[in-house]
Amino acid sequence: MDSDSIINRLHILNAVLEYDRGRPVRYHMPGHKGGAGIPENLWNTLIRADVTEIPGMDNLYRPQDFIARALERCSEIFGTVQTFFSVNGSTAGIHAAMEAIAGDRKEIIMSRDCHKAVYNQVILGGYTPYYVPVRFDPKTLTPSLATPSDIADAMDKTGCKTVIITGVNYYGMVADIQGIAREVHKRSGILIVDEAHGAHFKFSKSLPDSAIDCGADIVIQSAHKTLPVINQGAYIHVASHRADPEKINTALSMIQTSSPSYIIMGLLEYAALYLHTYGDVLYNKLCKDIDALAASVSGENDIHIKSDICIHAVDKDKTRILLDAYRAGFTGYRLENRLRQEHNIAVEAVDLYNCTLIAAACDPAWYFDRLYEALKNGAIADTKSEPKAYGILSIPDTVLLPCEAVRKESKNKKPDEAIGSVARRALI
Repeated sequence: MDSDSIINRLHILNAVLEYDRGRPVRYHMPGHKGGAGIPENLWNTLIRADVTEIPGMDNLYRPQDFIARALERCSEIFGTVQTFFSVNGSTAGIHAAMEAIAGDRKEIIMSRDCHKAVYNQVILGGYTPYYVPVRFDPKTLTPSLATPSDIADAMDKTGCKTVIITGVNYYGMVADIQGIAREVHKRSGILIVDEAHGAHFKFSKSLPDSAIDCGADIVIQSAHKTLPVINQGAYIHVASHRADPEKINTALSMIQTSSPSYIIMGLLEYAALYLHTYGDVLYNKLCKDIDALAASVSGENDIHIKSDICIHAVDKDKTRILLDAYRAGFTGYRLENRLRQEHNIAVEAVDLYNCTLIAAACDPAWYFDRLYEALKNGAIADTKSEPKAYGILSIPDTVLLPCEAVRKESKNKKPDEAIGSVARRALI
């Protein structure tokens, strides 16, 4: 049979492989960067590792053999009470943690900038959410993070004992997890931290402290975002004895696929062991290279790399390269287009003022060369307008619970006509 004639007519694979053949500079997830972070001898065997729970192949949700040993090893590496694998990304971990911890009360305190996975579980589970506001920092031109006093005020006002926050945001800004955990535990609550963008923190002193070590009770990390793991690989860490691991596992077994990927599980173990062994050296070098790059593009006509942290952040992840589009005279969208069109650099995310790039320990050296070329003498005339200072983004009154809103009849409205209406779904 001529399989090539079939393969040549495949839309998805051919589109993705065409992107790969262009040799883009991948400053985006997944963290294996097109396979650069996975040894070739391992990469070539992965498809043969795609099996199922036949006799001798153990079971992710009731592990007794090699999966149990892999989970124990990862728990030792991360320093947790117990670590679980998610083959459905951090989304499954967030849903399982909320289901296990919030219990029958179905109430949760959440930072307003939480990932849509949190909002979706609020909808699916019929939760009552109590929102913590998000601020805008006019210095870094980025959103800020939840503060200990924000959380304490919300707990005192509502009596809710379950809290979920974003520990490190898309811009690499790290929240005061220690302070927040102290306030949560003072009120006999449990703190869930979405540390999706910080799976690498545990592996080097050059990086911020992980929420695991800062007092969080459950920490969810998207390994595929920054580590050599394919998409959908994530860790769920039970980091204290306040949370019941068995409840987490039971929830995971109901939420995740009943046919978990052994490829993803294998790479989750590989990434943890590899970076536990070599991570400090690799991330020390990566952070020094980024510092050197930032220093080398500090001239008036260069596109700068931001180093400041936003208000209420306590640290910043250096491997999250934040380009100052506004200072260079661009919007983030225009800068992204220029990087892609002129330098074949693919970035992770953009907004009005910034371009966000994800650097990983396995990035090829030529990535930095290409980025330097793009940033050096790459700025245009400074923008004349001042950025809008948003301050605290107000939280509107609750008219309907999210689970009620999605079930209502709806109609489309233009933005200027929608003021005062109830949104049926998220805008993004």
